[in-house]
Amino acid sequence: MLVNAAAYGASSLLESCHSFLPYGHLFGYLSLPRQQSFCVRSGNASILYNTDENGGRIFGPLGADSVVVFGESQALGMDSNELPRVYQQMNANSAVVYATPNSGPLETLARVKRAAFRKADRFVVVFNFGFDVFRLLPRWDARKLNSLSIFEAEEMVESPRLFALKSLWRALRGEAVALAGDNSVEMRVYFLNHRNSIEKGLEVYLDRILPELVQALNAEGAVDLLVYPPYWDPKLNDVQVATVFRRFVSALQRKSGIELRVVDFRGRFDPATMLRGDKRHFASTIPLEPP
Repeated sequence: MLVNAAAYGASSLLESCHSFLPYGHLFGYLSLPRQQSFCVRSGNASILYNTDENGGRIFGPLGADSVVVFGESQALGMDSNELPRVYQQMNANSAVVYATPNSGPLETLARVKRAAFRKADRFVVVFNFGFDVFRLLPRWDARKLNSLSIFEAEEMVESPRLFALKSLWRALRGEAVALAGDNSVEMRVYFLNHRNSIEKGLEVYLDRILPELVQALNAEGAVDLLVYPPYWDPKLNDVQVATVFRRFVSALQRKSGIELRVVDFRGRFDPATMLRGDKRHFASTIPLEPP
């Protein structure tokens, strides 16, 4: 049953919403609660989530032309109940988005290998260079940032206060909940200090992860790869960051089986029209004019 915001007063709806997005791990990937309806507070607004049997967020009535999206929180459209602008600009009118915080390329591949997604004629894979490069490092383990299983998350869908207390308890125990995130200088320094390992991780992505992903998805439909530059250096002012990013994009351009789209500060995929105020997550709000 879908949640209908009109059925609630604004204050009572907000009180029944989660303070934090509930999600958990399952078979090596991360997922929103499956086949559920719930809301999450975002400022004074309540953002409604309706999910399918595999934990994908549903936008609009689904049909044969619906797009299936894989990614992390950037891809999820966390600011609105409407389809994010970037997918609208790619001529999508409805979508299922399989995305959570802390979900990187390895988690996406694990999901696809389990066939835990809706079959479609078109897929969009979002690669957030600002975070996903760190999720390719050898010591990456998403469970260190979210120890909840999907079954625990699902049990607390209807108990936002219990989920909030659980999250607070984890924080008090010193458990991290995300990669260190908003300090652009720190993120750039971290990237430069781990450049060699990051480049090796990108090679693994290009040589193994992406081919496996494309092979599995191409059996179902076309694959669009949407690459977003590091939010902590979006104009690629640092020479070393720019070098690694451009080599990565150049290598992707030689890959078969994908349609590569790179978000930049020019042309169709301009972040100024697609991102929330944090300059990181895809915005929804106002639909764009057709390209």
